[in-house]
Amino acid sequence: MRTVEQKLSSLTKSSVWYFAKQDTSFDNAFKAVEIFDRIPDRQNTNIEEYYNTHGAEYGFHSNHRALSVAQMYGLLSKTNPFERGSRYNTETPTPVFHVLKQYTLGSTKYNAIKTEQLLKLRMSAITDSRNEAGLYKINPILFTFEVLWKLHLKGIDSITLPQFYTYIMTCQTHDEVDEAVELLSQNPAPSPFVDTYMQNSRVVTILQANLNLLSITRDSVTVTPAFVDYFKYFFNGPYTAIVRTLNLISDSIDAYVRVLTNYIGIDLNFIDIPQTLPIDKPTNYITKSSITSEMKNYIDALKTKPFLLLAGISGTGKSQKVKELAYLTCPEDGVLDVDATTPGNYCLIEVKPNWHDSTELLGYYSNLTEKYNITPFLHFVYKASQRPDVPFFVCLDEMNLAPVEQYFAEYLSVLETRSVKDGRIETAELLSKKLFEGCAEDRGYTPDELIVLSYLKENGLRLPENLFVIGTVNMDDTTHQFSRKVIDRAFTIEMNGDELEEMFAEDNAKTLSYTNNPLPISDLKPKFVKAAEALNDPVVNGYKDRIIELVPAKLKAINAILKDTPFRVSYRVQNEFVLYLSTLILKRKDDETIDDLINEAALVILLEKNLPRVQGDEKLLSTAEGNVFTELIKYVEENLKCKDDSGVYTEVLTKLDEMNKRLSNTYFANFF
Repeated sequence: MRTVEQKLSSLTKSSVWYFAKQDTSFDNAFKAVEIFDRIPDRQNTNIEEYYNTHGAEYGFHSNHRALSVAQMYGLLSKTNPFERGSRYNTETPTPVFHVLKQYTLGSTKYNAIKTEQLLKLRMSAITDSRNEAGLYKINPILFTFEVLWKLHLKGIDSITLPQFYTYIMTCQTHDEVDEAVELLSQNPAPSPFVDTYMQNSRVVTILQANLNLLSITRDSVTVTPAFVDYFKYFFNGPYTAIVRTLNLISDSIDAYVRVLTNYIGIDLNFIDIPQTLPIDKPTNYITKSSITSEMKNYIDALKTKPFLLLAGISGTGKSQKVKELAYLTCPEDGVLDVDATTPGNYCLIEVKPNWHDSTELLGYYSNLTEKYNITPFLHFVYKASQRPDVPFFVCLDEMNLAPVEQYFAEYLSVLETRSVKDGRIETAELLSKKLFEGCAEDRGYTPDELIVLSYLKENGLRLPENLFVIGTVNMDDTTHQFSRKVIDRAFTIEMNGDELEEMFAEDNAKTLSYTNNPLPISDLKPKFVKAAEALNDPVVNGYKDRIIELVPAKLKAINAILKDTPFRVSYRVQNEFVLYLSTLILKRKDDETIDDLINEAALVILLEKNLPRVQGDEKLLSTAEGNVFTELIKYVEENLKCKDDSGVYTEVLTKLDEMNKRLSNTYFANFF
């Protein structure tokens, strides 16, 4: 990441986002295409002369060059995207224009479609004839909004217009978001070329002429007060996955043009002052205290591996679900009870965007204070080590606000060292006791910190077998993408909030509380770490031959579909397939066959292990028979039917259909 000085030294007079000095009004561009659509013989008509002669008849006072702006907004086709110049005669109004034409200019629906098209706007623009145009691969308005949002998270809600031009409007790719935020947070001086930028760029005019979201003066660029809550909803709500898609396809001209010229239905309105705000905040209602089929799914996943991801839009109760698990397993004995609202075997840790190493979780030794910083995570792990008979749950809330691989790498590595020894699961050291040998105990530690420090000096830190880490994941533009390294090491369960009617169910009115019969640690603690251990279990061993025959065959079939992608399953997945299957076998009902259980486990592995890894555009995901999703749907329907009380068969098909539609509509698909 560059310093302010390095950023300024990299700039030239032509470094700014550029649009030709033409009328940037979206409405005028739309009117221009309306007229264009009425020309009876466009191929043989002099378009320039037609607008000069007939424009006034339609109340249109711009010239034919408004059509180039219409191309930029996706209302008119362009045979050679982003190439300079056009004869227009051979171009046609786009599908999005025809959708827009159904609504009255300035109506709420018209303005929602208009907002969508403005969000799609891309650099380089078709009106940019500079040699430098090819350097820019960015959605300028989306980029601007994300920078302002991340500045808001830092407590900065206004920047100057010269800073806006210098540190936002000179960026070339979406990867520069965090750098722009960091530089602007220092209240930096503008570029010496800023006056030239302000004379040559029309981006601010586009924002001012078409959107009411931002208030822009020389001294201030900020969100219009009436839109503040709506702006927050935009970045916390369910639409940001679509927004992310627009960013991801910026490098693919063909995909971008198709998305630009077709109506997606983002349904945001940054023009009309919002009258109502969609509610997208966690509610206070409490879910059932009984063990539902959904809860059994979480338990089975944790019994396979003590690391789980709960993904979904904000407000679907992900962190609340972790607390529910804690209440279901926590004895009401005073030792564990923290307060009236939180069971003592539950620890909420809110991940912050500035976490770039493990010190926030694992602590660090300060040379200044000559003491080791004891974190809440260390307190909680120590607590878990003292009560091995009780499950303990760490909820890493909004886990991907920071790069997971940076602050969580040590945990992920140690998690893979688990082994069974004398009937217990042990791990390698997370922190060596040698780290604490020189920590004097007279450096102002609290009594609780001294207890933890004494334990660390004697034992170091390992992961207790009764510790379960559950990360909540909001996949929006404020978060980081998960690497396959992280996804491979966890089960991922999606909470999409579709069952809204359940909020009004009688059981949901109950307050979370302790149960008279808490689940024992044996119901959650993994019994095996390796497939070979599971196959040697007396019960599981009875089905060993069938497992060895079918499990690799089903994974090979899935790999055959994914053969030309980087998403093929690994030995780790096969190992966890068998571990999950063993859990199902050990609680098998009399009417369940081993084939049914293998198919059910295969469906869970596909949904919670494989599909979260899959993302890409049409080219990557295409196959000789269609695409990976259509082939997986066919394979599931033909080979993975089972006696399915959990509903996972339907869930898998629904998810595959959803991802397939996303690929068809936006030319890019991912799980989240």
